[in-house]
Amino acid sequence: YWIVNKNHLFDNTDRFTGSLSIKADITKWWFLQYKVGIDKYTQTSSNRLAPNGVLKQVWQNGMMSDNTTRFQYLSHDFMTNVSQRIGDFDLNLLLGTTFDETKTDRVSMMAYNFSVPNFLSYANATSDNKQFTHGASKRRLVGTFGEFRASWKDMIYLTVSGRNDWTSTLPVENRSYFYPSVSGSVV
Repeated sequence: YWIVNKNHLFDNTDRFTGSLSIKADITKWWFLQYKVGIDKYTQTSSNRLAPNGVLKQVWQNGMMSDNTTRFQYLSHDFMTNVSQRIGDFDLNLLLGTTFDETKTDRVSMMAYNFSVPNFLSYANATSDNKQFTHGASKRRLVGTFGEFRASWKDMIYLTVSGRNDWTSTLPVENRSYFYPSVSGSVV
């Protein structure tokens, strides 16, 4: 009962997420497609811990904290696909590009060991008993990809694909990486 009545914890998240996709059939064998998506939220939390009821010794005169995190993720994808039957061959070519961006912004404030007992305020703590931090980051990923598939008389199959990505999280001289694949089968 003491913890429930004396310590006050608050947490709230406001979130918006959604996507939109548009596809255009240029011909029976060729289409274009674009997708965009977003995931965005703001999360806030506050803690007010009363004196004489916390585990850390430095918080025995009370502790307060306020934290805010803002997050945003955007994605864009563009693809084109050509699929055609020519004689005994089924051919398919897919080409595309993608762009992702993630932004994060965090603000944290904490104060403890208050000068005036039972008065939780940032102004009531000395600078040695306060912590204020801010961190922000932004990451981007750009990629291109392609896939070629062919089959002959629905018996022999070949698939060749590749993707190249460029990311902002790696050093400039090594931020590009390519990964190909080849597969085949006989039925």
